[in-house]
Amino acid sequence: MELLTFSLIASAMGLGYLFVGYQTSKTIGSTTDFFLAGKNVGIFGLTMSLIATQIGGGAILGTSQEAYSYGLLAFAYITGIAIGFILLASSFAHRIRAQNVHTIAQIFEKRYGSPFLTKVASIASITSLGGILVAQIVGSRALLLSMNLYTPILFISLWAVVITYTMMGGLKAVISNNAFQLLVILIVFIILFFIDLIISPNIPASIPTAFQLSKQLPDAVIRFLTIAITPTLYCLFEQDIAQTIIAAKNQKTVFWGTTLAAASMVTFAYLPFYFGIQARNTPLLEAAISSGAQPLMSLIAHKYSILVQLLVLYGILAAILSTANSLLCAISAHVTEDFHLNNIYSHSRANLIIPKLVTLFIGSIAFILAQSSENILNIIILSYQIPIATIFVPIMGAYLLKKVSSAAAYACVITGLIGYLGTIMNILPFWGIWGSIGLSTLLFIIINPLQTTQYSHEIN
Repeated sequence: MELLTFSLIASAMGLGYLFVGYQTSKTIGSTTDFFLAGKNVGIFGLTMSLIATQIGGGAILGTSQEAYSYGLLAFAYITGIAIGFILLASSFAHRIRAQNVHTIAQIFEKRYGSPFLTKVASIASITSLGGILVAQIVGSRALLLSMNLYTPILFISLWAVVITYTMMGGLKAVISNNAFQLLVILIVFIILFFIDLIISPNIPASIPTAFQLSKQLPDAVIRFLTIAITPTLYCLFEQDIAQTIIAAKNQKTVFWGTTLAAASMVTFAYLPFYFGIQARNTPLLEAAISSGAQPLMSLIAHKYSILVQLLVLYGILAAILSTANSLLCAISAHVTEDFHLNNIYSHSRANLIIPKLVTLFIGSIAFILAQSSENILNIIILSYQIPIATIFVPIMGAYLLKKVSSAAAYACVITGLIGYLGTIMNILPFWGIWGSIGLSTLLFIIINPLQTTQYSHEIN
């Protein structure tokens, strides 16, 4: 009965997503329409898409898990994202738009004059985004398995719908469906929050518990900063975020969209935090959670009916899908734009065949790779580190400086790649990603003034 109910809910939503994809496909006449929604995204669409992109299943389940284990440290990851959005609102979004590019990797050709580095940067970003996409697929499978709702047909159909509507409507379909999916997430968790308050009105009791859990860690502040800083940096050059910002109508839209997204992220974080603390204050759940059960889902299963459990499950799946479709569209933009596949045909309508086929191919490959992957957290961590170690410093240089050196960019990419590979292979276990960033920054500062090039585009 549970499987049938969930299948009916998922089928209805899937048909809705496909309808949106079909409708938006009628308005797409070029690759700019497909990847950048005609550069006509408003404040509402931008805000909803930015939030939906970042509030994935990992953020919801991970925040509740961190709250259960470490109290206030649960806010670290989402706080990092919010800080990244604030930095974007303050000046970095303007600097991204001022580059006049369609992908972040194109900065290396536009500013550094290096088509080769453009492709290297694109591969680094594709690898990173692809890893996170695979993690979303793995996470959705684990979630369905935890509720005994996994069947191969249901799972394949779920992701076939995501790939199909992204392939049909591009960024327009992604933004429209993300807005709907985010509304589903908010409605489910806000209603559940108020129902829980009526059943057990104990918000005051959750605060001392959170403080007590945080105090148990001697390095709580360091852990908070370590968790927060990576998403902060990643927000400044993540392709799916940059793609949405470039697609905005104007700078005013970007300012308000990123500002509202930052405020909304921090506000929303309280909901999974609350349920994580509630699980901590429920002694009957301790044995199950100690054995590996997820605090949020364990609490919901303990207190509510199967229908409520299915609605929460769909809310989390909606969060996963809203992250996945943005990643899929961003990877397709990299492959199509950075490797000039969009120039195969002279007619703009014919050119739309290429990004759609690329989207289908990327989605299919990610789905296949996910079948042999299990450790979600490791996949995400390694995926974040690749572009931060290799291309973060030269991209910041392009944002902040009028004149930049291709030699400095090469030095940063090579140094970062050596540091990253040395770290994951345990050849340089002491080095880490921050060692790579530190040395890359030093090399950039030394080399950049020695050989600078100024191309037609400048940052004012």
